[in-house]
Amino acid sequence: KQWYQRRVRGFQFSAVYIGLILSLCLIQGRDATPFHYKSYRGHKVFRVSLESNVDRRTIMDMETKGLLDIISESRSTFDVLISPRRSAQCQRIFKSLGLSIKVVNDNFGATLTREISMLSLAAPVAKGDFSYDTYHRLNVMYDHLNTLAALHTTKAEIFNLTGTTYEGRKIQVIRITSGVSTASSKQRPMIW
Repeated sequence: KQWYQRRVRGFQFSAVYIGLILSLCLIQGRDATPFHYKSYRGHKVFRVSLESNVDRRTIMDMETKGLLDIISESRSTFDVLISPRRSAQCQRIFKSLGLSIKVVNDNFGATLTREISMLSLAAPVAKGDFSYDTYHRLNVMYDHLNTLAALHTTKAEIFNLTGTTYEGRKIQVIRITSGVSTASSKQRPMIW
């Protein structure tokens, strides 16, 4: 797979990090309300160079004990996320083991906030255009459905379900079948 990458404060920051950190938000916030997310303000990402399998196991044990989160690993390094509260303790452990560490992001919370705001400001798609790698507003999804139905008039039709969403919005769907306007196609079961 090719990952979208760009430079952030002198190191390669990729969509993999965002996915992992968003996963961490969900894991850390599992006991919280759905609208309460963990703040990563002041968290740092360190690249730890490993000398042996013992070092690898030690870092993994530190994660198990809740001292850090491993967000990336290779044969010779771990990228770890460490809270400000645990930073000094982890750095002492790294030093006692003689491990080489380098700060690759000195405020992960700020980076995450910037990345999320950049994603939300992504250029809007033209009416009827659609991509499956981003979140779209409801009107964009409906425009896409309408475009598909207009392009395939003999195989697709748009209609609204009875009722509305929790927010009071209509529920628009597309029905795709052969001979969409025939009476027999209207009798076929639908899959939701």
